Amino acid sequence: MKFLISCTLFICISISLCAQDNFNTAKADAYLNLLDKHNKFMGAVNVAKNSNTLYSNAIGYASVKDSVKNNLDTKFRIGSISKTFTATMIFQLIEAGKLSLDTKLSSYFPKIENSEDITIKELLNHRSGIYNFTTSPAFPYLMYNETSHEDLLELIYNLEPAFSPNEKSEYSNTNYVLLSYIIEKIEDQEYSKSLQSRIAEPLGLKNTYYGKDIQTSENEASSFQFVTTWNKLDDSHLSIPSGAGAIVSTVSDLTVFINTLLTSEKLITNTSLDQMKTTIDHFGHGLFKVPFYEDYGFGHGGSIDGFKSELYYFPESKVSVSILSNGLATNLNDILVTLLKLAYNKEVDLPDFSEYVIPTEQLKRYVGTFSSPSFPLKITITSNGNYLKAQATGQGAFPLTAVSQTQFEFSGAGIKIMFNNLEESTYKEFIFTQAGQRFTLTRED
Repeated sequence: MKFLISCTLFICISISLCAQDNFNTAKADAYLNLLDKHNKFMGAVNVAKNSNTLYSNAIGYASVKDSVKNNLDTKFRIGSISKTFTATMIFQLIEAGKLSLDTKLSSYFPKIENSEDITIKELLNHRSGIYNFTTSPAFPYLMYNETSHEDLLELIYNLEPAFSPNEKSEYSNTNYVLLSYIIEKIEDQEYSKSLQSRIAEPLGLKNTYYGKDIQTSENEASSFQFVTTWNKLDDSHLSIPSGAGAIVSTVSDLTVFINTLLTSEKLITNTSLDQMKTTIDHFGHGLFKVPFYEDYGFGHGGSIDGFKSELYYFPESKVSVSILSNGLATNLNDILVTLLKLAYNKEVDLPDFSEYVIPTEQLKRYVGTFSSPSFPLKITITSNGNYLKAQATGQGAFPLTAVSQTQFEFSGAGIKIMFNNLEESTYKEFIFTQAGQRFTLTRED
């Protein structure tokens, strides 16, 4: 799975809120137990106020095969939350006079097209126009193999720009890989060492570091996808994402990091922090701004392989939420909103995870390959006799949960599929929706 941001927007009614200290631990436990029972979530969570923990819990397994359970000190790959660490170090270098927001990319990588017009600022807020290499056709063949900076740069040099610099905003992991390489050039050391000296050691983050091969014996979690059971996923090689997504951490370490970054000047000055929080087209400079009722939080989300993560701090209420998942079969935003509601002493209804059952003999109605001129990938629906799964061209298969006879979803990625036109015992098309986009795909065979 690609290194993706998880930019979460909370849609709630507008009323005045104040976070409470009397966190409903019993309701939170019941909610997490329900997720565990129905194989919806494996991971750890931490909710804090004024840097003091209101609630923390861990469920599921770091290793299903070895029956190693997650705990509050289990270390997870945090994906794109790494970008906030990288942006923080960039601002530290700016404050030290070694860089500026107006520094041109050509000072470091003149071979990149338009580099003379791309600034550090535009790398930070995704306005560089540099193509996102994790969406390139070559990436699926690259992501599991150790890759040198030189080889990855060669790939980046050959990418056509997505748009002209500063023309618009568009998320690109390439921006933050380049920022991490720039840190290495300025510091004359590996990114991992700068991470330790500039952030981890000053904050006492003993479980935050640049990841390597996953070692469950060292309390590091593998990632999984649920298809009737939890199946281990392959691990991306972390030589590739660098400062865009290669950091490993725990929920407690992340809580310390986000609280320190947003409430003190221990890492960067308030002037730099204000710049990080400044958004253009919803993109900050290493931070995203998200609403919750009348409150606003700042942070980042992440996704790599089967790992999903969210980290936000809400200055008005002084509440922070950290979620690290190594197995997800529901919408992570729902978990985040539920924990926030409990932190704000709002009513929470426990979800109903009962599934619609389709008779085995009817599953063949949905099986086939579907495509559309307006959709870049073909999607193949298959059945093992008990359930359906879908697979897009060049990507891993994912399970489909039946909501009704015609509606299915893969809530972990926010995917919904609705079948139409049942003819001669087969459906001729389906409507695919994800992230507000909607496509009609028609059966090919």
